[in-house]
Amino acid sequence: MRLSRKTAVFTTLAVAAFALGGVALGRAAPTEAGDFYLICNPGCVASTGSTHILGHSSKTSFTVPSGVSGAPTVVCTNSTAGGTPPAKAAGLAPFAISPLPVFNDGSSTLPCKDQFGNRYTETSNNTNGKWTIGFIDFGSETTTEPNSGDRLSVHIPRAGAIVKSSTGCVITVAPWAAVTISSPYTDGVSGVYHFNVNIKSLPVRITGTTTCPLITPSTSSCAGQKPAVCSSFVGVYAFKPGVRDSA
Repeated sequence: MRLSRKTAVFTTLAVAAFALGGVALGRAAPTEAGDFYLICNPGCVASTGSTHILGHSSKTSFTVPSGVSGAPTVVCTNSTAGGTPPAKAAGLAPFAISPLPVFNDGSSTLPCKDQFGNRYTETSNNTNGKWTIGFIDFGSETTTEPNSGDRLSVHIPRAGAIVKSSTGCVITVAPWAAVTISSPYTDGVSGVYHFNVNIKSLPVRITGTTTCPLITPSTSSCAGQKPAVCSSFVGVYAFKPGVRDSA
């Protein structure tokens, strides 16, 4: 967090630039000299590139299309994703998300549901590029770590997640180009390591059978992608062990 009011840039998941070949809904990776990842469990040590971090959320909400009264909101009570921060020499370089994000209601046999009782299954993939995550260090040169104001950024490759509903809909996330999203990260303040994801303009395309009530019109667009509609995603992911930046 020593970027004295400069905008530092990490990975993922603000709208106005292009990052990693896709639409940027966040920022890209920071380049502050000497900064690197710390692994905290509970004491913090420099990452050696061998410690796996797991993120877990007990509730995520995915609304599509966003901002539409009565639109389905898909709630999942279990979501996980992980990754291994690189060793100190790599600084705050983005790193691969592995395992890829998983969404369900407690097990792979229990799909997520919307408020109407419809069921949804999600599959993430690296077919058109890799999911990655990184750190946006946001603070002043004199700020002591840990502090507030940092963010994590997630890069979602083109068509990197496919959601299928029991009503015959197929929802493709980032349907035409990769996107990078970012949201606030509590990096060890009061011992908490939480990624507070709150995305309001995530482009998706809805296709499907004649039973799907939400087919995306060919004229609709979101975040520069067309045809597409905007969706929203909310969830708080707790990281174990904790991870933060060093400066």
